Amino acid sequence: CLDGSGYPFRLKADALSLGSRIVAVADIFVALREDRPYRQGLPQKEILCIMKKMAESLKLDKNLVGLLVNNYKAVSLLVSGSEAGTDIR
Repeated sequence: CLDGSGYPFRLKADALSLGSRIVAVADIFVALREDRPYRQGLPQKEILCIMKKMAESLKLDKNLVGLLVNNYKAVSLLVSGSEAGTDIR
């Protein structure tokens, strides 16, 4: 997290590489998007709402979340469970 609350090293934004920031956004996106044993994957509107709030509270990189928002359809097609290209939540 950019605010230094991240596990395990509690690094702040200036110590986090672009790669680390990308992985954080991707990890959270996939966790929200995919079906899990305890819940169905969330719809697009809810995913983006959660991620935008995380960016506003300095948990995620705003620029990367913006890229996700602008490229949601293309990114969503790459997530497990949407190989047919028809499951755009």
